[in-house]
Amino acid sequence: MIRIQWFSGNSGLKSPGFTLIETIAVLILLGIVSVVAISRFVDLEADIRAEEDKFRTFIRHAQARAMNSSNVWGVSFISGSYFLFRDGDISNDVTMPGESSSTISLPSGITISQAGIVAFDSWGRPYTDEDAETLQTGQRTINLSKGGTTRSIIITQNTGFIP
Repeated sequence: MIRIQWFSGNSGLKSPGFTLIETIAVLILLGIVSVVAISRFVDLEADIRAEEDKFRTFIRHAQARAMNSSNVWGVSFISGSYFLFRDGDISNDVTMPGESSSTISLPSGITISQAGIVAFDSWGRPYTDEDAETLQTGQRTINLSKGGTTRSIIITQNTGFIP
């Protein structure tokens, strides 16, 4: 049996060390733990999920503002950016709390599948135009894509529920 030993600097006495098998076992365990930890930090879909959550928050915020006022609120989106608007007027853009600009640009490589508008009335019902005259019919899906990954935001007709 091979023993790795170390010597105490002051007394010169031998202290029992670890065996080679114990050292290898500890190194293997450290390797497994580091692989698991690194795989949690290297998430290839994290940026698109973050943008999906942010965009979803914008839509929900517009709906909440519309339901707490008599004004139409909505979100206008194109392939590379989106913004919040109020009073049923797309030119009346609003800066979201916590943002420095009213227009949010998507990070490089992330796109929204189609340009469009989602607006809400005081009941929270979704519309497809800025002044809330064309009620959304059926379930609406907005896709965010990056490479081969697509994340979907679904807006339910009549209620505007976003799961």
